[in-house]
Amino acid sequence: MLKFNAHLGFQFTELPFLDRFSAAAEAGFAAVEFPSPYEYDASVLADLLQATGLELIQIASPSGDTKGLAAVPGKAKEFRHGLERAVQYATALGCTNVHLMSGVTGDGQLFTAFGQLAYYKHRFGNAKTKLFLVLPTSTETEFEAAEFFAQANIQVLFGEAGEFESSEGESLEEVLSSIL
Repeated sequence: MLKFNAHLGFQFTELPFLDRFSAAAEAGFAAVEFPSPYEYDASVLADLLQATGLELIQIASPSGDTKGLAAVPGKAKEFRHGLERAVQYATALGCTNVHLMSGVTGDGQLFTAFGQLAYYKHRFGNAKTKLFLVLPTSTETEFEAAEFFAQANIQVLFGEAGEFESSEGESLEEVLSSIL
């Protein structure tokens, strides 16, 4: 059965951010996500989650000025500092999912992404940790590193606007059903 959550970065935007929690709960949502909790103290957010009975299912790692840092060459130190901060927030908020924003650049991005994902798994993961790299559909024909990523147990998905497919031709639904 599908479960839906409110994305507080995009929903209830007519309200100040901290008021969106109660709005989501009043609308019947049991869970929320939002990309960037870092402008608020984690204890304030934890109190709001507890008061509204909402579960936080996802936050994003700090994104810097490139819509993410995980795959940006030369940003490893900033990414790792942000990852530590994201884990602190996720732990304080009872959140089990952190979206590692890749960032937008060019050369060297795939192997930078591999290095950062490998670091994440080593530092915070365990045997059950699932890692995904999502790339635009337009790069699929040029992507020659799928086997390299598969050997590191990193699933590569291609897609845009909600339509995704793995390098093995599986739909997003097939990939998710195999791990959930």
